[in-house]
Amino acid sequence: MSKKVALRKEKILDSWSVLIDGAQGKGQEVLSEVDRLIREDGISELKTELVRVYPHEAPILFGHVPKWAERFARDYLKVSDETHGGKVNIYVGAQDYGRNLYVSWHLICEPSIFDRLSAAIEGTLES
Repeated sequence: MSKKVALRKEKILDSWSVLIDGAQGKGQEVLSEVDRLIREDGISELKTELVRVYPHEAPILFGHVPKWAERFARDYLKVSDETHGGKVNIYVGAQDYGRNLYVSWHLICEPSIFDRLSAAIEGTLES
């Protein structure tokens, strides 16, 4: 089972997407190929895992999410750069869109609990 993730206060630093004509049903192949290429390059600082991403409104309590949120969930390959303490991640997704395949990646900086506390104390916490 995939790890469950709700992207809440994270900051998207960059995004990219493409619609591939006629590639419906090839999403798992794309994610597997990205994972293979990362492993083949031998960059030990990069770790990959399949995660299920939910909208930021979805409360995840003890690994459970409400049924209404399931229909908005999407599977992504999470690529973590361990040299940055796991704070910088890329989420690679591939979802069918009609007879096409929508492939995207999002570069995300996930603030640590200390970053969030510091921002809350300074009054700069974004919603």
